[in-house]
Amino acid sequence: MATNLRSTTFNSCPSSTEADDEGVQGTCEDASICKRFAVSIGYWDDPYLQHLVRLSKERKAPEINRGKWPPFSLASSHQLSGYFARVHGISELIKAFLRKTECHCQILNLGAGMDTTFWILKDQDLLPDKYFEVDFPLIVTRKVHSIRSRPLLLKPILELHSEDTLQSGKEVLETDGHMLDSKRYALIGADLRDLATLEEKLKKCNMNTQLPTLLVTECVLVYMTPEQSANLIKWAANSFETAMFISYEQVNMDDRFGQIMIENLRRRQCDLAGVEPCKSLESQKERFLSNGWETASAVNMMELYSRLPRAEVSRIESLEFLDELELLEQLMCHYCLCWATRGGSELGGHSLLKEHKVSLSTPRSSQLCQHPDWSPGKLISDFDWQSLSEATSGGHFNPAVSLAAMLVGGLNLTMLLPYWVSQLCGGLLGASLAKAVSPGDRFWNASGAAFVTVQEPGQVAGAVLAEVVLTTLLALAVCMGAINEKTQGPLAPFSIGFSVTVDILAGGAVSGACMNPARAFGPAVVANHWAFHWIYWLGPLLGSLLVGALVRDAEAGAGHPVALVPLVPGKFCIARYCTGPGSTAPSLAGPGFLLDGLLLGPEVL
Repeated sequence: MATNLRSTTFNSCPSSTEADDEGVQGTCEDASICKRFAVSIGYWDDPYLQHLVRLSKERKAPEINRGKWPPFSLASSHQLSGYFARVHGISELIKAFLRKTECHCQILNLGAGMDTTFWILKDQDLLPDKYFEVDFPLIVTRKVHSIRSRPLLLKPILELHSEDTLQSGKEVLETDGHMLDSKRYALIGADLRDLATLEEKLKKCNMNTQLPTLLVTECVLVYMTPEQSANLIKWAANSFETAMFISYEQVNMDDRFGQIMIENLRRRQCDLAGVEPCKSLESQKERFLSNGWETASAVNMMELYSRLPRAEVSRIESLEFLDELELLEQLMCHYCLCWATRGGSELGGHSLLKEHKVSLSTPRSSQLCQHPDWSPGKLISDFDWQSLSEATSGGHFNPAVSLAAMLVGGLNLTMLLPYWVSQLCGGLLGASLAKAVSPGDRFWNASGAAFVTVQEPGQVAGAVLAEVVLTTLLALAVCMGAINEKTQGPLAPFSIGFSVTVDILAGGAVSGACMNPARAFGPAVVANHWAFHWIYWLGPLLGSLLVGALVRDAEAGAGHPVALVPLVPGKFCIARYCTGPGSTAPSLAGPGFLLDGLLLGPEVL
């Protein structure tokens, strides 16, 4: 027989400081926004979340969306709060419990935040007898307001009232400013550390201790001291005859990676007061077994991810390109799902361990095809446009390439400015067209295609260096493959396109692999996103200057005049005047002038 709620008493633990609580409550906002973003790009369906959480314009990293970590567990540039594996795992456990009990049960979601599981379960005809949500009063007040003001959220709650309960519309639902109660759903504002008050409010909302009960916490226990979380776990074990407890928490937190996570959260005024039991899967299970639970199991998220259905893994990996597999593995190995049971060992937890066994990712070549800047189509596109435009303008597209071409003798100095203006206008036109044809949410989710890779001053030096190196490779491919008569060949367009591909793979995660000020300029104007924009001018232009110096010095060392192909046949070429042994000045037709060793003129014979 379950112990009566009133008979299980613990001394209320003193609350942490107000600043600490604000930091913990802030994780609700951050996590909800990231979850909303993951839903918006198709990781899973949730038509209700948009009515509780705003959609951020900031794009989240794919390892965040596929993973499961709470906000700020790593450097802030990563904006950590991933969800797919987390949502899938918890959903499977909840559904297994509901099937096992034939929905004749109750669910307590402790620290629920802006969770929408109640509405999802109703749509799937899997509602328990009653669904309870508990969180800080401030968070509950916001959620109550959202529910009352949005018919899509309120209507399902009202529909579940019996005729004798529903008397005067939605006014009957709210019992005070921090609570909403109905026949099948209750939303309670309470501090989980104050068990006496929590117990009182749950009883007021008609929680039945005789029903099989599922308790769910997601990154909740870790913000409580070990004593406080142990009291909560023991209270849950003593209060219900048949129960299951699902806990999603950090694990392996005593290694270097875990310490970095702790430090980053601490800088956000969010201390992990309960990190001690998060040392290993065994310590996670032991916290339940030592506090009244009969069985306990745990699995890290890497293992869970490997057991997802193959079709589902393929689907989500097609949504976003992910090249940081090592980071994804590290993150997933530092979070786990733990579930404990009492009064019934077969309450559904075993369903999570069904053998699906898939690899972490699809083959590398398959992933590359999903990258927005690299695919066979992208490579063919680069080749085609380069080929089509070569005979007309040289197919530069890029102010940095034009500068390099001018320096090595492939473009008249007087044409450099018109080329730059045309290229910047092209970038602006392309970004405007992209905005015109893109849905508003998708456009702003991608920051209008502006570069957002660099988010902190500490990344600037690496990003500038990356842009210099990447642009050097691209400009060398153009200058040596298409401009220099001695080295040019018919495969120049392919070589140039391939150099772009290599650059993206090598530097995409460091700087975004821009290599083109015009590419950065257009989206920056249209999206009004100028953060660290100067990097995408300085780096590529420095790379072009480096290519100019390398090619000129190489030719000077050979002691021969540079043999150049006119950009437009017969017009606007540059010849290098070399002074090595046996060299002769090139013949000129028309006026010209000498500038830093370059002999420039409208035509060179």
